Amino acid sequence: MTSKPLQVERISTSVEYTRTLAAGLAAVLRSGDVLLLDGEMGAGKTTFTRGLAESLGVESGAISSPTYVIVNRYAGKELAITHIDCYRLTGSEDLEPLGWDRLFASDGTAALGSIALIEWPERIADSLPARDRYIVLRLEHASETSRQMTFEFPSHIAARPETQKFASREPIKCPTTGAWVSPLAPHWPFASERAKMADLGKWFSGGYSVSRPLEDDDLAQNG
Repeated sequence: MTSKPLQVERISTSVEYTRTLAAGLAAVLRSGDVLLLDGEMGAGKTTFTRGLAESLGVESGAISSPTYVIVNRYAGKELAITHIDCYRLTGSEDLEPLGWDRLFASDGTAALGSIALIEWPERIADSLPARDRYIVLRLEHASETSRQMTFEFPSHIAARPETQKFASREPIKCPTTGAWVSPLAPHWPFASERAKMADLGKWFSGGYSVSRPLEDDDLAQNG
């Protein structure tokens, strides 16, 4: 029996949140992983892709929407990224001229040493093996200024410790520096060890205080 995918839902209200969330997903990915990006025009697919790619070591600004160049390849620090936009494809028969066999293994996973991001995957559905091999991200307009982002992780990826952290944490602003912090940052919710120690120093120095006087119930709970 195939396990149900792990579903993670987030609401993004800013480009910074989206890019920081993408950085968190980048820390989950391993060689062979495939991410299917499902969302209408303007839903934030390119913003998410840029954040993910830059977190994997692709130069800032190198990523553009590939609608007119169907396949783009980028070299990251440890993993290559294959970015495919299927919007202009009419079906799976269009894949052979793109070198599909070189980009993917026979089981549909990305070629060794790479990951793949596929936009408009429904246009080549016949060439994609069972969906339980892939991570799926659905992006929808929640409002004019926010996006609903729903991730589905297949069981073998959901079992990774990194995925569990991604599911249990959100991007957050560091309480010390105000910088955005990825869900998988080593010092989350702080941007760095230095920021963490600075926050701790405020507690010891009296820089922080409780928001109300102590009551008997508070003392009883700590007694």
